[in-house]
Order: sequence, then structure tokens, then C-alpha cells
Amino acid sequence: MTNWLEMIFESIVIISGLGLFFVFLKPFKKINWYFSVYAIWTVLIPTGFLIGGIFWGVTLSILLHPFWPDRLESKQGEISVYKDAKGFMSPCCQYKVTEQKLWILEKNIGEFYTEGQIDPDSIRIKNSTNLVEVKYSTDLIKEIEKIEIKKYGS
Repeated sequence: MTNWLEMIFESIVIISGLGLFFVFLKPFKKINWYFSVYAIWTVLIPTGFLIGGIFWGVTLSILLHPFWPDRLESKQGEISVYKDAKGFMSPCCQYKVTEQKLWILEKNIGEFYTEGQIDPDSIRIKNSTNLVEVKYSTDLIKEIEKIEIKKYGS
């Protein structure tokens, strides 16, 4: 839920920036150069989706990277495991572990890499006061693997 709330907030920022671009359009001021980024995004993103190709794929991934939500792989109790969306040049199979705080906030506990995509049904999370233990199997290695992540920098 936190990722969608973040995406809605970022969409509101883009729409308000686009609105401010048109408010400050006449007379043209220096601040309008800043707001023009939002106007350019609203033209480039639909154009990239319509035309496609490698150039537009790279352009879209650069422009949409800050707004792309992470995919939830598993949630057990207050601990969630997300597939970390780092962009088009990121290494495969990076995951992020977070802990829910105060209903809508999440604290980043740590990250880990795997040799293949994690099977979401195989994830088992054990939460203790200072340690989170994640057990999983991947599509390449069917054995159960275990990773331990320390909480709170301890």
C-alpha cells in the first residue's frame, strides 16, 4: 500500500508542476524553466509509449524510474519483501526488506541479491527483535536458501 500511496503523491507533484508551468507562462520568468520539465514529461512519456523502440525505452525508463513502484513479493506480519526496481541497467534479482511502522510508513531494513527470481510462495520470514531471517528458493536453485539481515544497525 505504501508504494501506491507514494506513486499517487508523486503524480500529484507532476500535475501541480504542470499547472504551475501554465500559471507562470506569461510573462515568461526564470522559474518557468524549472516548471518546463513537467511539461516536457507530459509530452515525452505518451510519445514514448506510442512510438516504442530502444531510444524511447531508455528515455522512458530514465524518466519513470523515480515513480516506478517496487513489486511486493511477500508480506508476513510487519515485514515485507519487495523486488527492488532500480532501473533498466540494474543487476538482476535485487530485493529489499522493509518493516511497517505507523500504518503507512516503512523502514528499510536491508537489501539482498539472489541468483534467480524468487518464488513468492517459498518465502518464509522470521522476525525477531534484532534480526530478520528470510528463507526462499529461486527459479534456478530449488534448494531453500537463508539470509539474515540485522535490524537497527546492530
